Amino acid sequence: MIGAATAYIAGSFFASVFSPAAAILFTAGAAAAALILVRRKTELIRDVIMMAVCWSVAFGVYSGALAYHEKPAKSLSGTTGSFSGVVEDFDVYDGGKASYTLYGKAGGGRSMRVTCYCDDLGAQLGDRIDLDDCRFELPTGDYLYDSTDYCKSRRIFLRITGGNASLTRQHSRKIDNALRSYREEMIRRFKGSLGQEAGGFLSGMVFGEKQSLDPDLRTALYRTGIGHILAVSGLHVSIIAALIMALMKKLRVNRFVSFGAVNAVMILLILLARSPISAIRAAIMLDLMYSAGLFLRQNDSLNSLSIAALVICIVDPFAIHSPGFMLSLSGTFGIAAFGPYMTQDLPTDSLLQRVSKAFAVAFFTTVSVFPLSLMYFDEVSVISPLANLLLVPLSSGAMVLGLIYVATAGLLPTLNPAGSLIKLVIGASDLISGTGFSHISRSSGKLPMLAAALGGAVLLTYAVFRKRKAVFLTIIISAAVFTSCILTGALIRCSTFRIAVLGRGSSAAVVVSYKGNYDVFDLSGNYRSPDYVRKYLMQQGAGSADSVFLTKNIQAQYSAYSAQLRLFPSQTWIASGETPVFGGEEVTLFGDDGFTYEGSGYTARYSGGTLTIDRNGTIAAFVPANKGSALVDLTVFYGDLPNGSTPIPGETYLGSGEGSANNFEIVFTDSGTYKTRRL
Repeated sequence: MIGAATAYIAGSFFASVFSPAAAILFTAGAAAAALILVRRKTELIRDVIMMAVCWSVAFGVYSGALAYHEKPAKSLSGTTGSFSGVVEDFDVYDGGKASYTLYGKAGGGRSMRVTCYCDDLGAQLGDRIDLDDCRFELPTGDYLYDSTDYCKSRRIFLRITGGNASLTRQHSRKIDNALRSYREEMIRRFKGSLGQEAGGFLSGMVFGEKQSLDPDLRTALYRTGIGHILAVSGLHVSIIAALIMALMKKLRVNRFVSFGAVNAVMILLILLARSPISAIRAAIMLDLMYSAGLFLRQNDSLNSLSIAALVICIVDPFAIHSPGFMLSLSGTFGIAAFGPYMTQDLPTDSLLQRVSKAFAVAFFTTVSVFPLSLMYFDEVSVISPLANLLLVPLSSGAMVLGLIYVATAGLLPTLNPAGSLIKLVIGASDLISGTGFSHISRSSGKLPMLAAALGGAVLLTYAVFRKRKAVFLTIIISAAVFTSCILTGALIRCSTFRIAVLGRGSSAAVVVSYKGNYDVFDLSGNYRSPDYVRKYLMQQGAGSADSVFLTKNIQAQYSAYSAQLRLFPSQTWIASGETPVFGGEEVTLFGDDGFTYEGSGYTARYSGGTLTIDRNGTIAAFVPANKGSALVDLTVFYGDLPNGSTPIPGETYLGSGEGSANNFEIVFTDSGTYKTRRL
């Protein structure tokens, strides 16, 4: 079962990442190599053939499902028409806007699932929304947020914009709507009693609700290495199940009745948390574990994990795109299989030895999730083992108190003690994450691939030698190689003059970096620009934004940048105009005529919306799209082009139209040449 599940998941993963030809070649090569290695062992040959079949089936199932969903979506992309669908999920935002997930048909075509962003219609689950004169588009990825994989994980292949929307009440899915209303009421109570920060934290732990969580707090939790407590998964399900089973045992309830009670509560928890796939995986594993006890069978954690993963991937081929599912698999593998295997011979006679073993298990769990964490997040914690030992018990206590409050509808006043525990966790996370050595930044897209390759080397060592010492030595060597690559890359980046061009559509910001200095030039005054700058600084591992220049919408942009760059405090604020900035006593105003700024290794000049960066005689100009070309080495247009005009060949256009080059870096050499690379 373990081999079948591994091969099936690997087949799905390769089908989702590589072209069919590349995946087939890799499959054939891997199968041939495996058969050569085990050519004299009949049982192993059968295992290899079985795994090859599972790999091929997974590849075929995923490819077929992708073609089935993508073909009608692509045929509609770029067209306008009507759509009628039932609300399956929704999120309400500030400003009277909402995002709806609908399942229905466009005209008389095939049923499909779409996402629609429009005015808040007050819809409930099960209601029908009809859209006329709407535009169909394929979900697109962006530097700030890759919606493509997120939509695929939810089997959404089309999004709808514009049009006229009307709502028809269906008065269905009453239980789902009642649970959702109860969930929202509990979240309001959490925030009302504990405040926005602590209440949002408790909402994340109990319901997996991260939408309203402060970005800096979320970053602090992930830098500390305990961000996983914000996802309803194995930790939540196992704690709840253990508490219920202990209560049932205390009351001497029949084990079959206890099993049913555990399942009923788990289903309720999953529904309240909006059915996250990580919680479903944990529930399947717990069912396998408890059912083994019911029928007097031996339970194996790795086998249960394999069955759960296989069931989920067969039912939903696109689960492979879900970060929650993949991180849940790797984390459970680390804590239930890899960690216990590597620490099997460690003594546990004294308290110190037991704590040391727990730390070792946490370390190997961190090793298991490290490549995926680096792939999905901009930063990954390196002090996670210690932080998990110290802070997860406090967080778990707060989560249990929150669940008691939810289960009793607030009759038991457990929020205040939960809030006290949460404040301890938040304070410790802020303190730990503020240190420069708490995390590693994803400064290059190659780092996740390197981490994955080194992880593969660890697995290969186990497959060949089957010795703990050999595996541990490979981990140490891999860590040394990875650290060396990080340090080398940091030195290269520090000594390289770079200009990052960030934004999409009308959003445009420029970040100049050299020798550890980061200067930010906001050109468009768009409210999304600070989000792009924050993400870039996080990826680069910047400690601060040395200077921030604001040229438009000064008051709003100052507030937005101040909020988004709290983790990257600016030493200098410079803004256009003569009107003092409210709350910005440190802001220096340069008037309406522009400025000249001598930065680290360059000279910047700004006038009339045009910014020029002069690096030793090589000049890059950033020009509004409605202006003419600048006579410099490189011209980058930003904003919307005038109607009917197209980008000039050979020049770069930062926008949202076809041929635009959003979010890229211009890398200069000492000889005066430059090259660009996408972020």
